[in-house]
Amino acid sequence: MKYITKKNDDGKVVKLKNYKRRAKINKIKRKLLLISLLLIILMIILLFAPFMQIRHINCTGNGKVTSEEIISASNIKTGDNIIRTGKGKAIDSIENIPYVKSAEIIKKYPSTINIKITECQVYSYIEKNKEFIYLDETGKVLEISDKKPEDKVPVLENLKITENNVNDVIGFENSGHIFIYKALIQTLENSTFAGMVTAIDISDVNKIKFTVNENFTVVLGDIYNLNYKINIMASNAYNSPESTKSGTLNIIDGKAYLD
Repeated sequence: MKYITKKNDDGKVVKLKNYKRRAKINKIKRKLLLISLLLIILMIILLFAPFMQIRHINCTGNGKVTSEEIISASNIKTGDNIIRTGKGKAIDSIENIPYVKSAEIIKKYPSTINIKITECQVYSYIEKNKEFIYLDETGKVLEISDKKPEDKVPVLENLKITENNVNDVIGFENSGHIFIYKALIQTLENSTFAGMVTAIDISDVNKIKFTVNENFTVVLGDIYNLNYKINIMASNAYNSPESTKSGTLNIIDGKAYLD
């Protein structure tokens, strides 16, 4: 307790307990205690109140993955309390679906959950034992099907596979091939050849090549200066007035030779 100084009848300075200040502090404490108690009561009401139960679960951004599959993976159910419903584990479970690239969960109080999905896209495929392995741009296996992808994507040729588990990055015998694959796919998707490539061959790291519309093959050499080789040299040759958009373009030592 704080003290105050005061002179007595003899003129001496003495210390006295500050009862007014103590009363003021006690009053503030009682108010804070009351507010805390009210907040606790309010929280208990919200945690168990019927109007805070989830009534609607909406999914957006999904095409290949059904809303039912997403909701089931999230383990979020109608009737659950929206405040007690966690988002972290639900998002992790949803993102474990092969075709889901990322997920976001938005709570719209008092009773709606919105799940926003970004899906993976098929960027290539590998044919093996009469099955077709769908890959995204990172090399993740999205699906193994008995049919070719519906979208026009290139086939990866002449590669030896060690593992092809769905939802895992594909395993190539040469571990360096996955790096080349990612770099090539990204560069092609940002080039004039986007959506036109029908085949890719990276089996020989010094003779990387791709085919456009099954008629025009570009032999890039190694991975160095990939962007320049594709977006400048190959693009100019393919789109030149003299081009028949067929044959083989060999890029050697910074020069292009069309056969």
